[in-house]
Amino acid sequence: IVVELEACNLLPAIVFRTSRSQCDIDVQRAVTNRRLGLPVMRQREIREVINEIVRSYDFDVDLIRSHPHYNSLVRTGIGAHHAGQLLMWRLLLEELMAAGVMRVLVATGTVAAGVDFPARTVVITAHSRRGSGGYKNLSSAEFQQMSGRAGRRGKDAVGFCVAAPSAFCDARELLKISKKPAEPLVSAYFPSPSTVLNLLRYRNVDDLRYTVERSL
Repeated sequence: IVVELEACNLLPAIVFRTSRSQCDIDVQRAVTNRRLGLPVMRQREIREVINEIVRSYDFDVDLIRSHPHYNSLVRTGIGAHHAGQLLMWRLLLEELMAAGVMRVLVATGTVAAGVDFPARTVVITAHSRRGSGGYKNLSSAEFQQMSGRAGRRGKDAVGFCVAAPSAFCDARELLKISKKPAEPLVSAYFPSPSTVLNLLRYRNVDDLRYTVERSL
């Protein structure tokens, strides 16, 4: 996938996977693939940017360089981002992506939901995900979160969302999901007694009722 995207000038890309282990496996496989190796000058550039980020954040340089994915990151420009990684490693990848020196970020849905760095292309590798009740199709909101990462503001006129068909990714199902309207927002906010009392310090009961009735 990376080779084809690069040939079509569609990098950098975010490849979405459904599990942390899949992200790690992809990165480990990338470093053994000769076609994904970067020229020496590109590797040197990545090292220099890493050193700058380490200095600016005052990271432990030995901890960064001893990370099991460090060699793959430098040699291929590919990294894995998920909640199982060290916070400093995730921050490093985010800064590298923002600096434009990474080719591919292999990530779980946490990137789609909580981190703001778009790519030129996103690759969706599954139309469903595993939850507490078993496997279920992606919701339209989840699909929009992932596909919405495609296209860099000020750099790309359009963004590309690519489906990678497999036994776990049916492009026809993704097409159906993409046409569904967004699910309604459901509030998880609970106004505890202490919250209400604090609000009453600054508003009267009528104002507070008016605000609550029109909020989520």
